[in-house]
Amino acid sequence: MTPLARLYRRLPWLHLPAGILIALLQRTPVLKVTAAAADRVAISPVGQLLRAAFTAATLGAMHSRAGATTFVISPSRNINGTVGTPIDVVFTYTGTPSPPQFFNVNGALPPGLAFNPALTFGAVRSGTPTISGTPTQAGTFTIRVQGVGLAGQGPQETITFTITGGAAVAPTISTQPQSQTVLAGTSVTFTVAANGSPPLTYQWRRNGTAIAGATAATFTLPSAQVADAGAYTVVVTNAASSVTSAAANLVVNAGGGVGSPAISLQPLPVAAANGSTVALTVVATGTPVPTYQWRKDGVNIAGATSATLILPGVTAGSAGSYSVVVANNAGTATSNSVAVTVGAGTSRLANLSVRANLAAAQALIVGFTTNGTKNVLLRGIGPTLGAFGVSGAYPDPRLEVYDGSTKVTENDDWNATLAPVFSSVGAFGLTVGAKDAALQAPISGARTAQLSGTGSGVVLVEVYDSGTGTAVRLVNVSARNFVGTGDNILIAGFVVDGSVGKTLLIRAIGPRLADLGVQGVLADPKLEIYSGATKIAENDNWSATLALTAQSVGAFPLNAGSGDAALLVTLPPGAYSAQVSGFAAGTGEALVEVYEVP
Repeated sequence: MTPLARLYRRLPWLHLPAGILIALLQRTPVLKVTAAAADRVAISPVGQLLRAAFTAATLGAMHSRAGATTFVISPSRNINGTVGTPIDVVFTYTGTPSPPQFFNVNGALPPGLAFNPALTFGAVRSGTPTISGTPTQAGTFTIRVQGVGLAGQGPQETITFTITGGAAVAPTISTQPQSQTVLAGTSVTFTVAANGSPPLTYQWRRNGTAIAGATAATFTLPSAQVADAGAYTVVVTNAASSVTSAAANLVVNAGGGVGSPAISLQPLPVAAANGSTVALTVVATGTPVPTYQWRKDGVNIAGATSATLILPGVTAGSAGSYSVVVANNAGTATSNSVAVTVGAGTSRLANLSVRANLAAAQALIVGFTTNGTKNVLLRGIGPTLGAFGVSGAYPDPRLEVYDGSTKVTENDDWNATLAPVFSSVGAFGLTVGAKDAALQAPISGARTAQLSGTGSGVVLVEVYDSGTGTAVRLVNVSARNFVGTGDNILIAGFVVDGSVGKTLLIRAIGPRLADLGVQGVLADPKLEIYSGATKIAENDNWSATLALTAQSVGAFPLNAGSGDAALLVTLPPGAYSAQVSGFAAGTGEALVEVYEVP
């Protein structure tokens, strides 16, 4: 076997180019706010958080644990102001045992007001920030803040600004509805985001004709049919004027008309650890869209009517033979029966590998999170790739590791004393004397690994759990990049190591990134999971049944009906790749995330 073939066998995703740009920043303490009248508002979290957040240019991974801290808001959540009159707002908190470390923020401040320091991708990262400025637009504006501290993570709290005076500002559209191509029977949602003086009203149209009752920022066809095809627009109106969106074209393929269900991806058998979560998932087609009924040992499981069956806290009594019946009015299909066994064992996320083609002066940033102190091996590989037949390798990479904005360690040229560590984690060897970078360091919590250096070309960034045991481990990895077509899609490779399966929440996010300030997002990402060359799971549009799971691991919420993708699956030990592409050959920025689910 050639050296290149051995490398591809070890890293099955390496041969597909995929650039990555993610950054993880630890968010810091408390958000304070007072109106000129000295209003004070305190924010409250409920859950232990280990998480990395977004910077102004990049996105990263998040992870949290449930806790019990409660913070109290007093005395008022309503802040009044007038166009042209400065406002200086300070938030504070009360409550024990610990203050928030940072605040998640959703919603928009009144134009003219801003956070100081600036809000960066949905988070305020200073211990004593303010909201200040001079309002330029009248209206009612709502923000929602969620405190996150070492002792807990709270619910979102609503704060309302009521600004009076001034002239109404005409509406503008910040996010246009996206064209879609679907099979008959598929649910379709169009979404628009608009700015302007409230209240804003909406009227959706098909081929220029108003659609009765379609008067919200989103419009959904629960089961699109061929007759629903056409050009969809929305008119956004306020007291100043109105604006019409760009047309979003809907193509509905008949798919042969009514069709019996067919199972395209079968559930996987699972060997699970006592007390862990197990997720069985199936992918099926059919027109109209089929329903699901999971069974254990041939008996229907009450309430188990989604494409994914979630079994939390499994015990010996959970073991058995599981299958799912998929049905519509044209017929039924039954999946393979798969065994779920429960016993002793452990597993972990052991490795993340991402390849990119970097331009001169461009940096590649990889984020990862641990749930305690653990040795982590980081490698930035350029020159050695040439030994495996990769042309145009990056000539001299340098690695830097950051805790928030503080650099904690770095390496320019790797030290041969690390060779035994490479062998212990199953990493291929580096060429002695080559200018590849590598380092090993104890990591606790969220960190950023940044690769830069001299020249341009192809690089491979790897993160390995190089410590012993599984009690402390990597719990979250993620990558962001532009998704193209063909070979130029976003791919992140990861490894599950251990004696039992590991349940993972894997997400491909595009539309939601627009809310976080990312331009040119992938309108409809499709997520596929591969074991080698075999596809084992996929999702196009995420299911709201996964919202609680996302919340439990600290993942930021997705918008209902968005085109983002997510799936929950229990994977046996092995190497996998998460591949993100665009529906109907769409392109744009996307984020892929892998979260451990306990």
